Amino acid sequence: QPWPNLRDVNDYSGLGNHGVFYGGITSTPGILGNAAKFYQGGGGYISIGSWSSSNFEKLRIPGDLTVEWWQKIDAVPAAHTSNVMMGFGYPSESKDKNFLYDFGIHNTVTYGTQFFAYHENGNGVDNVVFFNPIAVTGTWVHVVFIRDTTTKTYQLILNGVPEAPKTYANNPDGGTSLDLELTLGDSQWLINEFLRGRLDNVRVYDKKITVEQIQQHYAEE
Repeated sequence: QPWPNLRDVNDYSGLGNHGVFYGGITSTPGILGNAAKFYQGGGGYISIGSWSSSNFEKLRIPGDLTVEWWQKIDAVPAAHTSNVMMGFGYPSESKDKNFLYDFGIHNTVTYGTQFFAYHENGNGVDNVVFFNPIAVTGTWVHVVFIRDTTTKTYQLILNGVPEAPKTYANNPDGGTSLDLELTLGDSQWLINEFLRGRLDNVRVYDKKITVEQIQQHYAEE
């Protein structure tokens, strides 16, 4: 389900998961045409597939998963806070609201601003992994996360270069409430993890994409 031109946030996969802009977002030159620019403190985010049961099932992915995007960060998050690139879930301790996937960068202070992958199981039980590459500002970076629910791992691929997979404890479950949605640039319901920078060519797959395919995407773009 790709959104290759974040000027209009249309879904070009044919699945109909078109997005809606909210808050402080403008169009700016990107990797493919135009990108979405999120302003610090602007409260902007993109909602995709909200309030629609048909779209909900396409975006509710508790199994194997690949997410892909280009990012250009203007500023790292404040100490001990995050910038969320995309997330599907709600900040609650109720199983039906569980985050089935959530990705972004987190300022750990001690180890710098790291990439993270996050989901919940049970009644809001956290599963999170951090990756050592430090998020950089001012340059376009191709970011891919692959989730393998058989091995219970996430793998990060930056600019076509794979990092070693990292394990998590439990696979995601729940996330069945029909008011959940996929958001870009923040987690759902505005928990102030707004992105400060640009996103372009966002893709979500309900399967594992091979490293070779990802490297081909990177080379072509």
